[in-house]
Amino acid sequence: MQSGFRKLVSALVLALPLSGCGSDESSDTGDTGPIEQPCANYASARCEAMQRCAPALFDLEHGNTDACRAQISAWCTHVGHLPGVQAGPKAIGSCASTFDSMSCDTWQARRDDPLCAAPGGTLGADAPCLDGYQCSSKACYLDASGLCGTCQPAAKTGDPCRLSMECPASTACVGY
Repeated sequence: MQSGFRKLVSALVLALPLSGCGSDESSDTGDTGPIEQPCANYASARCEAMQRCAPALFDLEHGNTDACRAQISAWCTHVGHLPGVQAGPKAIGSCASTFDSMSCDTWQARRDDPLCAAPGGTLGADAPCLDGYQCSSKACYLDASGLCGTCQPAAKTGDPCRLSMECPASTACVGY
């Protein structure tokens, strides 16, 4: 039985060529270049932190280290190639390096912001999106199919939220 994360990654990877979501906008942040190796390094670091901080969740979502690395690396590479995403090799590498020293409390509070504090994307409010990292606000609200969404304004402290990545820096979404 596939976990929810595996289903989401599979659906995104399979549906992307068929989807009408996206934009032709490109980003030029200076953080460009191949992301495959940084994503592989990120996946290893994130999987190790997850296994250390949430072993039951790790087992439920991934089962083993190789599967975790493959799934997270595929997700990272997929997201990194979406239109508007500014999380390039530097941001991904910087994120990967934080996992070794991250406390489990910090990991748990921010685990729904998988690329740490990677910058928001270049897409503005109401632009079509597949992932929050495409949006300047990091807030992409997906439709019922979970395949297409629109960028929404950033949440402010105290506003309703769905993911910590939508919240102001150094805050987390609680009670969701």
